Amino acid sequence: MSSIVWAVILIAGGIGVILIEMFIPSGGILGLFAAFSIISGVVVAFMAGLEYGAVALVAVVVIVPIVVTMMLKWWPETAFGKMILIPDPKRYQDEEPNPHAHLVGRHGVVQKQMMPNGQIMVDDRTYDAVSQGTLIEEGTSIVVVTADGNRILVRPLRDGETEVARETSEQDDDISMSDDIADVVDDSSFEDPFA
Repeated sequence: MSSIVWAVILIAGGIGVILIEMFIPSGGILGLFAAFSIISGVVVAFMAGLEYGAVALVAVVVIVPIVVTMMLKWWPETAFGKMILIPDPKRYQDEEPNPHAHLVGRHGVVQKQMMPNGQIMVDDRTYDAVSQGTLIEEGTSIVVVTADGNRILVRPLRDGETEVARETSEQDDDISMSDDIADVVDDSSFEDPFA
């Protein structure tokens, strides 16, 4: 085989090893082999002639940065990249917020006895919910205290606590809320079982 063929094989092999490094993180060992292979390919091309060496050097100077840039752009999306790198917080800002956050402060009725979990109906929709550790009988009026992901925390509506309709928007019809939002998040009715 001629020197030109060996130069092309060494340079192509080095670029291939750089691509393999993207999928098999080796702590730089494969990168060292790739650099050695590419440098050897350029040296072999120069041994074949000055013109061949210059073409190989220019090709390496153009191709290797492009390959490395593509590797750095796509590597975080590979399975190995996701396992090794810390997730980008900007990526998760676009995700849909808490799907039940709109229920906080709304009033409803217990559909199935809560001990402490059960079903509630708020605005003619049924949801699975959890009480604050107390038994709530079916048909009892409740208020949603928090909604974290799919966990909806409710408490019984207190005596004298009335429902107040909030201003309606184009998207919402009559939505009931408690008089005082502070009452909604008040945990004074919660009894600590370990106290």
